[in-house]
Amino acid sequence: MLRFCLAVLVLAMVGMWGVSGAFAQDAEKPAKKAAKKAVDRAAKKKAVHDRTVAASFKLADKDGDGKLSFDEYKADQWSVVNPQPLFSKLDKNNDGSLSLGEYEAGWPKKEATKKGGGKKGAKKKQ
Repeated sequence: MLRFCLAVLVLAMVGMWGVSGAFAQDAEKPAKKAAKKAVDRAAKKKAVHDRTVAASFKLADKDGDGKLSFDEYKADQWSVVNPQPLFSKLDKNNDGSLSLGEYEAGWPKKEATKKGGGKKGAKKKQ
């Protein structure tokens, strides 16, 4: 009986001093840490993506003027049978060349490159 009374007394004191709040904060730490890791991982993936696009652009830009002419773009898009429609679509300012930003717009988005081909829960059209 004495042990029971002591246990009740300790629990009451813990509640009064807010020690249970400290336990709750400790429980939140792993969740915050996991969320921070997810944000860091996403930032690293974006940095790798940006470097990849920039490196590809630099390789395709044979004359080094910072723009891709249609001929440079066509040479870079060796797997595309007719790259002219895509080039025209990407050339937003219609100057006859692609800037790095315009070139990057032609790269697949992260959602489209996920396993399964798109956003979660998306259904294929039949």
